[in-house]
Amino acid sequence: MLTVVLRVYHYWGREFGRFLNSWANGNFVLIALGLLLALFTVQRAAKKLPVRQRTMLFLSLITAVGALLRLNGLKFQSLWYDELVTLTISSGKNISQVIALARQDTYPPLQYFITHFVVNYIGNSETMLRYPFALAGIVVIPFMFLLGRRLFSAKEGLMTAALTATLYCPVYFSQELRAYSLLLLFSVASVYFLLRITASLRKEVSPSLWVLAAYVGSALLCAYSHYSGLLFVFLQASFVLAQFVARSHGRKTLLIVFAAILLGYLPWVSGLLFQLHHVLPRFQTGAPHLFSFLEAVAFFFRSSPELLVVLIFFLLYPLYRSPLSRKEFLLALLLTGPFLLLYMLSKCGLTIFELRYLLISLPAAYLLAARGIILLSEKIKQQEALPMLLSCLLAVALISSRYYTTPAKPQHRETAAALTSLRETYPEAALVGFVGNREMLEYYLSRVTKLNNTVLLEPDAQSIERINAALGASRHPYFAVFYLNAAPRNDFSQTLKNKYQLIEEKEFVKDSIFLFRSN
Repeated sequence: MLTVVLRVYHYWGREFGRFLNSWANGNFVLIALGLLLALFTVQRAAKKLPVRQRTMLFLSLITAVGALLRLNGLKFQSLWYDELVTLTISSGKNISQVIALARQDTYPPLQYFITHFVVNYIGNSETMLRYPFALAGIVVIPFMFLLGRRLFSAKEGLMTAALTATLYCPVYFSQELRAYSLLLLFSVASVYFLLRITASLRKEVSPSLWVLAAYVGSALLCAYSHYSGLLFVFLQASFVLAQFVARSHGRKTLLIVFAAILLGYLPWVSGLLFQLHHVLPRFQTGAPHLFSFLEAVAFFFRSSPELLVVLIFFLLYPLYRSPLSRKEFLLALLLTGPFLLLYMLSKCGLTIFELRYLLISLPAAYLLAARGIILLSEKIKQQEALPMLLSCLLAVALISSRYYTTPAKPQHRETAAALTSLRETYPEAALVGFVGNREMLEYYLSRVTKLNNTVLLEPDAQSIERINAALGASRHPYFAVFYLNAAPRNDFSQTLKNKYQLIEEKEFVKDSIFLFRSN
């Protein structure tokens, strides 16, 4: 039943997405005016509702906008190398084999378990593979609202949800077959449930059992999503235990909670230690520098330069007010703490750092920006409509930026389709391919290797002798040289063009095809 529903959505969602993209590219002003008119209509109708129902209505609309942005165009981008690694590891015959393969990578196994289930029970198209991660990106929107409401009020919650629903960074990672949307969801959920627990303990009231279980579950899933999630849970434990060290009732409850998390993570400790000693040393990506934090903040708010400056101003405004509230101080700590910890680890020799590892700090950045917007707009009469207005404008800006129509990832799928089409036009032509990381590209290579008279070579085997050897069995006057996840050497490409007649050349992102006529 689930498969049928997803396939029906896949068809109609694809058709609606094409319509939406075609309109957005040339009708920015018209769409913006239409959304503003719809917002005005909803605002007038919502005035008759109680405050709670009105808030839930706005949250539902913001979540719907975020869902539309995440589910639209799931198939547009071809799977890139990291996504293909996830797919390859997840394609093991059983969970035991998936775990064995995951130990050879640099991440915990949660994303591989989810993808393994999808491949075996739902489907392995780009759209189906990315659905669970898009769903996680949708669920994080109401969780951001809950977190903002708990820290400040429903206004900040709605504004935070609006930023999460429509800004480039969370939308992008919700459309990728990687663990980052899971990391974002479970980091937000864990902070929310931990705040509920600590609020009860400060009142010397025992937290609800379901809240304790929800925190343990979300913290474990956060740690199993990514190792920066594991560090984030460590920071949570350190900060909270330091606060309750002198309170016997709260300290005992928290020790039991964190002991349960540790117990739940024990099955993967051997995998973690194996990766630390045998895998991670081969994947050193460089250490962060002090300006990396500023780069991360810009990364969270990635948009036009003007909008980026405005959003960062809103983020900084609550921090420069006097006095700084305890909750704003907590957000500042959540924003800077993960970076400082990763920076210190790099000084200890673990030089693995990417901006996306700091997604655990994104909720704090958005909450501070939302707080700044609300504080600076206190005198606006229709303040509660601002989150909907912001979400509509940011959504239109994202669509109009050609996010859904400009390839940003390697176009391996398009290259495979072009080779298939070329073979139909020249059925006897030889295909000589220079392929990097052949095993990981099997998802697309299988569509090419089934074509007759196809020879695959390593990228460093670019030589005329290899081309002549591949052409030895072909009597057809045409042959194609293609590069898949490999770059053609300039000298070799020029030698080919001098020796043979170039008929056609096709360039894709990270890939290329050259059709020659042999002498």
